[in-house]
Amino acid sequence: MAAEYESEQKELLEKVKEEEQRLSEMEQKSVDIHLLLQGLREFTDIRELTPAIVNKLIRRIEVHNPKKKHTQKSVMVDIYFTAV
Repeated sequence: MAAEYESEQKELLEKVKEEEQRLSEMEQKSVDIHLLLQGLREFTDIRELTPAIVNKLIRRIEVHNPKKKHTQKSVMVDIYFTAV
């Protein structure tokens, strides 16, 4: 009986740990979304893309090597927004 109790207690402790991890992840996502919305509200009427706006809304921009397609060159660009 004690072995069953200890086994159940161990399982419950593991479940609590997993749920605490999930809660932590959800809280972080909530904070990230809040920060993104705050930044977007601040820049709702953008007339010009300034370095301050780019730094606030974009975490990083990756520009890949150009690819030649017939006579035109195309370049792939990945934009990583903050809090997304």
